Amino acid sequence: MFSFHTHSALSTTQAKILQANSPIKYCLTSSETSHSFEQYIGELSRKLAIPTQQRIKSQNDDVLDCMLLSPELTAIAPNSFIQQLVIYQDEALAIGIAPSLSPVADILANVANNNVDTDTRFEESHWFFDYFWFWLATFVLVALFLAYRYYTLALHSLMLDSKNFELDLKNKALLDLQEQLRARNKKLEYLSTHDSLTSLANRHFFNETVLKELNRAVRHNSQLSLLLIDMDNFKAINDTYGHSEGDKVLIETAQVLKKQVRSIDIVGRWGGEEFIILLPNTSLKDATMLANRICEAVMEQNITPVQKISCSIGVSRFKDGDSLDTVFIRADKALYEAKALGKNRAESLE
Repeated sequence: MFSFHTHSALSTTQAKILQANSPIKYCLTSSETSHSFEQYIGELSRKLAIPTQQRIKSQNDDVLDCMLLSPELTAIAPNSFIQQLVIYQDEALAIGIAPSLSPVADILANVANNNVDTDTRFEESHWFFDYFWFWLATFVLVALFLAYRYYTLALHSLMLDSKNFELDLKNKALLDLQEQLRARNKKLEYLSTHDSLTSLANRHFFNETVLKELNRAVRHNSQLSLLLIDMDNFKAINDTYGHSEGDKVLIETAQVLKKQVRSIDIVGRWGGEEFIILLPNTSLKDATMLANRICEAVMEQNITPVQKISCSIGVSRFKDGDSLDTVFIRADKALYEAKALGKNRAESLE
C-alpha cells in the first residue's frame, strides 16, 4: 500500500515542495549533493520553485503536481494533488475499483518494475475522480544521495494537450471562416461596383470615380475628358440573332475597349448597349483620336454569327464648373451627331 513517511528534519523543506506546484525541471547529481539530506531537499526545492505569477503566465501550465520518493518508493514530501490521488485510491479500493485503476499505484509500479535509474517518461491512461478516462504523463527524475537513489515525479495531464489541440483546430477553423468571409466580402464589393455581364465598372462606381477624378483635375489643373459609346444597330442584332448573341457582342466589345485604354482610364457600362470611358490627363483632341481608334478596333471584330459590328462615339471634356451631368449632355449631343453623320465614327463637342 502506498504510504507517507514523515521526517522531523524535513518539515520546512516539505512545506516548500508542497507549495511548489511546478514542473520538475532539475534534479541534483551526486556532485551537487550536500552532506545533509536537509540541504539536499532544500536545494532541490529551490531548483524546482517557480513563482506563482510566472506559472500563471505560462502557456503550458498543465503539470498537476510533484512528489519526492525515497529509495523504497515511499513518499517523503507529497503535494496536494498527490494526496488527493492517494485519498482517491483509498476510496476506490473501498468501493471495489481495482488497484490497477489507481494512478498512484500504476505510477509506483512502473517505477519499480522498470528499475528506473535515469531520467525518463512514460504515459498511461487512468480512471479518475468523476469516472472519466484521462492520460497522465509521468516524468521520473533520479538523483543520488549517499549512494541511494531518490526519485522526483512530476505528473503531467495530457487532457490539456487534447484541449489545446481541439482549441488549435477551432482557431484554424475560425481563421478559415474569416478568410472565407474576407473573400466573400471582396466578391460582394466587386459585384457591387462592376457590371455582371461585361465585368466593367457599373454606373454607381463610375459616378463615384468621376467625382474623385474631377476633384483631382481641379487640384492639379489637369484635363479630364469623357467618351460616350453606343453600339450601332444593336436592336437589330438582338432581334436577328437573339439576346445571347447580343450579350456576346457586348462582352467582346468590352474587351476591345479595355485593350485600347491606359491603366488610369476608367471603362464602364452605362447601360444597355452604351459604354462610357473617363480619361484623366487627356485633352479633347487626344480623346477624339482615341475614339477614332476604338471605332476601328470594334470594326475589326468578327463575332460569329453577327460578324461585322460598329459603334458611334461622342467626345467631350470637363471645363471649369462642369459636373458629370453637364459633360455627359455634351457628349450625348456629340454622339447623336455621329449617328446622324452615318454612324461608325466619333464626334466631339466642347
